[in-house]
Amino acid sequence: MSAAVKIGACVISGRSVNITLATGGPGYKRLTESIQESIKETASDMVGDRVANGKVFKSEVLDKVKEIRIGNMKHQSLGDSSIHYSVEAWDDSSKLSDGHVPQDESKQTVAN
Repeated sequence: MSAAVKIGACVISGRSVNITLATGGPGYKRLTESIQESIKETASDMVGDRVANGKVFKSEVLDKVKEIRIGNMKHQSLGDSSIHYSVEAWDDSSKLSDGHVPQDESKQTVAN
């Protein structure tokens, strides 16, 4: 797994699953300590709630997930014009799936 810092946790099927924030990616380094704690907490709460309630990933992914990593904080993209978080579901060593958590819950869909 690439580097990430824990910002929270959620419970999935009785298991605690860490919510993390990526510390970097291709061509960038995120200074996670510069992000206000309240912003990280809001992100963790929203992402954790949606994931735990089965609104982001299919059950096959939820059965295996050990970490939900936020790759991008709230943003818009060419593929999704709604404001959303980009998230990844990870097991012990590999990415299982990608997903989006839109700010507007009515726009939430489950990743394929």
